[in-house]
Amino acid sequence: FNGNDNDGGPTVTLEFAGNIGDSTSGIARTYVCANRDALIVSVLDSARSLANNKSATLTAVGTAGYRLLGVPSTGEQARGDLFHPDPVQIQCLKSLHQISCAAVAYLDSYGYSSFDANRPVNVIEECDVVVDACHVFNANVLPNAVGVLDTERKIVGALLEALWVLLIKLCLSLPASRRSGSGDSTALSAQHRSSVERAATPLFQALFRLCCTATGFRTAVDCQDTLDGIQLIWTISDPFTSYWATMVLAALLSRQNVLFVAPNANSDIDKEAETLNKRILLGLKGADSGQTGTIEGLVGGLLREKGSSATSSSGSDLILLVTSSTLESILCSNHGTTAKEHFGALLGALSSHHRALMSMLQSPISLIIENTALMLHVISTQSPETSRAIRDDSLSSAVILHHFHSAVFSPLEGQRFLSRYLCSLWFSGPSDCHEKRLLRRMIPNGFMAYLKMPLLSQAEEDQLDELEQGGIEAPSTTTQRFVLETGGGTNTKRLRSRISMAASAGTTDSQPENFRIFFHVMTRDHALPDLIWNQQTRRELRIALETELQSIHRVTEARGGRDKIAWNHQQFTVRYPSLRDEVQVGNVYMRLWLQAGDGFMKSWEDPSGLFELLFRRLLGELDRDTAVTNMCVRCLERLYAIHWARIGVFPDIMILVHSMSQTRSIETQHRILSLVATLLGVTDDLDRKGVINVPDNAEQLLNGECINLLCQFVAWGHTSTAQVANMLTSEVGGGSTMASTTLNDEKDDLLAGKRAIDSSGPAVWFVARGGQIPPDSKSIRGPFRVSELAGMMRKGEIHPHSLVTSLQTEDYSADNTSEDSGGECVDTGKWCMLQQVWQLRWQLCTDGSSTGVFGPADVAFTAICSLSRLVDLHKSLDPRGIPYYPIPIAKRLLCGGINSDDSAVNAVDVSTSTQESLSIISQALLCNDPRVVESAAELLSSLMRHNDEACAKLYLTGAFFFACMYTGNNFFSLAKLLHDFHLKQVFQSGRAAVASADELPIKDQSILGSLLPDGLLRALVNYGFQRFADVFVGNFDTPEVIWSSEMRSVLVIMIKQHIGDFPDLLKQNTTAKFEYIPIPGISYRRLDEEIFCHNYYLKNLTDEKRFPDWPITEPVEVFRACLSEWKKQMS
Repeated sequence: FNGNDNDGGPTVTLEFAGNIGDSTSGIARTYVCANRDALIVSVLDSARSLANNKSATLTAVGTAGYRLLGVPSTGEQARGDLFHPDPVQIQCLKSLHQISCAAVAYLDSYGYSSFDANRPVNVIEECDVVVDACHVFNANVLPNAVGVLDTERKIVGALLEALWVLLIKLCLSLPASRRSGSGDSTALSAQHRSSVERAATPLFQALFRLCCTATGFRTAVDCQDTLDGIQLIWTISDPFTSYWATMVLAALLSRQNVLFVAPNANSDIDKEAETLNKRILLGLKGADSGQTGTIEGLVGGLLREKGSSATSSSGSDLILLVTSSTLESILCSNHGTTAKEHFGALLGALSSHHRALMSMLQSPISLIIENTALMLHVISTQSPETSRAIRDDSLSSAVILHHFHSAVFSPLEGQRFLSRYLCSLWFSGPSDCHEKRLLRRMIPNGFMAYLKMPLLSQAEEDQLDELEQGGIEAPSTTTQRFVLETGGGTNTKRLRSRISMAASAGTTDSQPENFRIFFHVMTRDHALPDLIWNQQTRRELRIALETELQSIHRVTEARGGRDKIAWNHQQFTVRYPSLRDEVQVGNVYMRLWLQAGDGFMKSWEDPSGLFELLFRRLLGELDRDTAVTNMCVRCLERLYAIHWARIGVFPDIMILVHSMSQTRSIETQHRILSLVATLLGVTDDLDRKGVINVPDNAEQLLNGECINLLCQFVAWGHTSTAQVANMLTSEVGGGSTMASTTLNDEKDDLLAGKRAIDSSGPAVWFVARGGQIPPDSKSIRGPFRVSELAGMMRKGEIHPHSLVTSLQTEDYSADNTSEDSGGECVDTGKWCMLQQVWQLRWQLCTDGSSTGVFGPADVAFTAICSLSRLVDLHKSLDPRGIPYYPIPIAKRLLCGGINSDDSAVNAVDVSTSTQESLSIISQALLCNDPRVVESAAELLSSLMRHNDEACAKLYLTGAFFFACMYTGNNFFSLAKLLHDFHLKQVFQSGRAAVASADELPIKDQSILGSLLPDGLLRALVNYGFQRFADVFVGNFDTPEVIWSSEMRSVLVIMIKQHIGDFPDLLKQNTTAKFEYIPIPGISYRRLDEEIFCHNYYLKNLTDEKRFPDWPITEPVEVFRACLSEWKKQMS
């Protein structure tokens, strides 16, 4: 390269010096460029780093006319005799040595010109021949091929000294003031200064080549002239000359760095020499004669070329390049050979002028930005105070915003890597720093978790780079403006290597954050519970950033520079319109949260905090936004099901109970019921059954209000129209049947229950005007079915405050002789407002647009399971097997064995009392849903166990009637209930009530005696509930049991006739209480001709063909029973 100025502007000539025979050899092309230095630096850097062309060099004149034998050789050549003369490089070295030494000798010996004895000596004229020799030397000796010169160590040393002497004489002829002073106020004219600096340039180029040799690198600082010359290079004002002067210094400080070569076998020797060189050269201090210290000169080079203002446009990119590269080498790449005192001094000097470094980030040269970024890294890690100032500058100047935009949206890999590195310097820090706050305001919070991921290996980073290839959206015109101005030619591999060396120079106690994966995931699409990111959101981010950058650019130009404006980063926020409709709680998108797998849920870091946020949102949206409320409840349920151990006790569970009872949304009610069940540990997953165990949650629900509400949900199961689907149900007239009662199958049943479509049920509801309780008899109307009440509600004839009752009304004014007799009506407790009746509130007073998510049977099943968890909360026996007294409070609440002044009774609803809870659970056996019947039977068994008082009167609830008339085949739970308690019922009267068990036959002892035949009853007593269940749902004709499906149909039909329309009544009034009436003994036609004697039917027992050798367990008792029966028959 060589550059000149002409009338057309600054020019750059590129000379292609290929090998002999190469078509490009000798070709030269000239270009005109306004920013010539920037172009030279960019092309030079690209040739060296991207094309791996280490031979590329820079000169002020063309080299074609000075090359002796084509392209200079870089290899070793034979030499030393007639047929093998010295290589061209050695010949040029010797020639330059002779000429330089002669010039020095003449200048030291004579005071007049060698051209004209009448004129005083002119240093420039005497150096002309040296300059020509330097041009020849520079053209034939490439910087990366100087190794051949080490064979002439003495000549190299002598030539170094001679050239430094000549340069000192040239520099001393310049004025002491620097280029930033008051101009050419010295005696020398501008033309003289230009001539001196033009003459010095090739000398510095030759010195650079000599200092790159091993001999020159190790011995140059031993010469005092070298040290004196180094202190004078800062007086040079020409950018090109100053560039080569600083390159000489850079070569002495780190030879490998300027040659772009890897360490060789003598690297240890080079390191020792480098350490010594740095200690001597960096230790040079300024003197009174105008000399400048090395550290002050290097830092001053940055200040003079870029200034302390971010808006300064003066200066040469060549000097910025060489100065920044030299400083970077000292502080980062080769910091290991830098003495601590010099490292600290240089660091302090740069820290005090960090604004100049920040302004260099606006350079279009990628290598300058790289050097600046590395130096900022070291300063930030070594000086916390300066680090804070640098961060503030990056915010105030919006540089951080500019590089964040490039880090995400630049199509150039090198630019993305460089900007991401700068962002990692500025955005790293505590979560409350201004930079982190800005980052959280610009991007969704879900990205922040990626910063905490472990750092990636080099192989993993390479894989991410491959994934990003072609994955960046094509930039718009505006985007190109912001991502291409800062130079995208960054060599990623080189910068990554330099970063690793800079990291070893800095020290930090904090854990590094993973910005590499952070920026990578920003280029991918995500649909996670805590992060929604796609092409649309990226476009919204890009538009917001570019709009802000454009605004800053306009204001900056209007006010005359970046130092005239401070960006208000505190209030900059990026909005994402595409996410506006997503329901979000904290950092969670609830829609995606509900769709996420358990693995993601388990990895959530703060489930307790999220649970609290969801609960607060639930309370705020309850009955205001049903969709949000229901999503909150579902999220709460799922979160607790997975993280119950970490969340622990939920102390506000009663707030959920109150909300569940007061909400007008059926769906919300069902969701909260499911949440409460989960808090209690209820689950449909058999593998997880009993996993959630937080007793303190259940303790909060041991009160009358909660028990009664759950019982109302149990009673709600009667509104289901589904029945067990089998032949027995059809035979006994069970109504509509369903194969199974699943959630999807029963969704329509909720609407059926709400509107009470079953018009065949009895009319039980009376209504009256609200206000007076009891109402005036003239205002009483009825009875009505629920469906009729719904019609009246729609017409406005009744309202939630109207009075209703399902009991027989009385004429309260019957005793009054006249209307104005003044008699007062007495409230008998029959009447209440419509909205106080749970069933009517749910069917008539709920939101018309609300539909349940569970069918009535599902609701009843969940409620029963919740009650079972409350019952199982406390043991009934102590470790000795003795029952506790008083019995656990859950049993007292459900069985009615609690006083009205007990602390457990509070806020009991008027439509239900604790005395009715046991009836409701027993009547759940009439729901004819397999799950409800089984769970109700198990709950009844738990309630009756070790509860003698309630157990003795269980028959009054009709439980034994309801169990026997169940038409399903899942009879084990019912069979166990019958087996455990059928002999414990106190139902006898008269003599039988005081007779002992031995005095009464089993048929008189059992409450089932009037329902089941002797053989079946004996099977229950003798063989247990499992055998009894098999027999009851099957067909048996043996000496011990005669039972068939026809006999079971008779049993069901006779019980139905006995209880009348009570099952239909429950569809109209789900909490109606069964009034027990003893049932007459049921006669089975199949047994009319059978004789049963002590466990055996004699006809089958004597049928030796069908039952040969049938075992008889108590033959003597059988014989006696036969004799007794024979006597009875004979009499």
